[in-house]
Amino acid sequence: MAAKPIEFIPTKPYRFSDRRSSTGYRNDTLYQGSQRTGERKWRPPTDRDTHQNVSNYGRRQLMTLGRAIYGNMPTIAGAIEEQAALTAEVFIPQYYGADKEWGTAAEDWLLNWNQICMVEADPYDFDTYLEQLSISFVRDGDMGTLLTETPEGYPQVQMVPGHRIGSVAESIVEAGEFQNFPIVDGVILSPQRRAIAYRIYSEDWQTFEDVSARNMFLSFIPQWSDQVRGFSKLASAIMDLQAFKDSRDNELLAQIVCSGETIHEHNDTGQFDAAKASLLTARTFNASNQNTGVTVETLEGGRYRYLRANSGNKLESFHYDRPGSNVMNYQENVARDCFRSIDWDYYFSVDPSKVGGASLRIIIDKINRVLSRRRRMLKKAARRIHGYALAKAMKIGLLPWNDDWWKWIYQTSGKLTADAQYDSSVSVQGLANVIVSPQRVCGERGEYWEDVQDEWMDAQARFQRLAKEKGVDLAQVRFGTSVAAYTPVENMPPKKAEGEEPEE
Repeated sequence: MAAKPIEFIPTKPYRFSDRRSSTGYRNDTLYQGSQRTGERKWRPPTDRDTHQNVSNYGRRQLMTLGRAIYGNMPTIAGAIEEQAALTAEVFIPQYYGADKEWGTAAEDWLLNWNQICMVEADPYDFDTYLEQLSISFVRDGDMGTLLTETPEGYPQVQMVPGHRIGSVAESIVEAGEFQNFPIVDGVILSPQRRAIAYRIYSEDWQTFEDVSARNMFLSFIPQWSDQVRGFSKLASAIMDLQAFKDSRDNELLAQIVCSGETIHEHNDTGQFDAAKASLLTARTFNASNQNTGVTVETLEGGRYRYLRANSGNKLESFHYDRPGSNVMNYQENVARDCFRSIDWDYYFSVDPSKVGGASLRIIIDKINRVLSRRRRMLKKAARRIHGYALAKAMKIGLLPWNDDWWKWIYQTSGKLTADAQYDSSVSVQGLANVIVSPQRVCGERGEYWEDVQDEWMDAQARFQRLAKEKGVDLAQVRFGTSVAAYTPVENMPPKKAEGEEPEE
């Protein structure tokens, strides 16, 4: 007889109280940081939207200080410009759609258009635009790009500095196409916080124009999920950088003052002795042209400092050693920490000699990741601009219509490396073992894989054509380890059996 299965009676779930502090007011005990205490500096609450934590004035103040630091601290300015140069060094549009013939024509048209696309004209072009976009992102926080055209409909691009985009206060648009929509720091928003327009002010801030997001966009990398404007990348280091600059200025002033000091004279009056004025009279010479007076040498830029001695007189040479080693080490530490605010490495930009080979490779890897992130921002802007330009070009008949006109990628410069030979060997091994693709290897070298293949095939075709024309038997040609690339398989000499001696 089969055993009767045991019947389980489910227990009702236990009901927990959904009220906090059900046993009394005992909150904020799990994390000490959640408690208010007088032992730490009070911090104002920031549990609000980002544009409420940083006002219009606050964001513009960060921009002002960022520009002041960029203009007066060569170390920071050099690092920012170095970032921009490496980020935008190579930026070549590559078409990946089906119509290769159209893609070739479009690529040529874009490369030419890039030279004349800016409203500002020479010396501004698309390369300059990309560098300015990178610099403005770090220094100002963001930059606007206006898609416009000539009276004949030819596409053009105009840069809009971040300080021209703004609003007096967070409010509602009162009139025009975007009436009753909220505006935050110059960005007119939809109910879902999507930018639908931007307010551009005149130089005197007396008039403005609301430009649709169809024709304009802002470029920045968001740090907060509800961010509508970019903040200067120097923001987190602004206070330290100001202190660093003030400290350097004071030290330089002290050096200027101290460099003019030569002799300290201690006397009972602490003043210049008028009797010494006689030493400054003209020297006298005897019949043998020998000096009979007192010789006094005046040092250019040097001076005496007179001090009260109370008893006795003495002369003392002045000595100073400012800034000391402790000050210099402290300033280097501050500068190194501030470099992190712009996602850069102090030693890479200022003094690579202080790090060894292994450490330098780690630094280079970090730099490459930063460059890759920055290039994503530039690629996004470039796709928007080039898509607009191609649409206009097809509309006015400069290019024929193509359904895949939007299929574009960008070839950028190669990855930085601390050991080119090592990285090349790794790439060769990866290709030989089919671990990595030609697309990735070529991209890391700053080349487009289809162009590399086309160039390689053209070189092989030319080599074989010339060999045929000149009657050269490729089977008899030896090019070291590359013979297999040029010798047909059927013409290769047979392999020798294991242990068999090679022919003379």
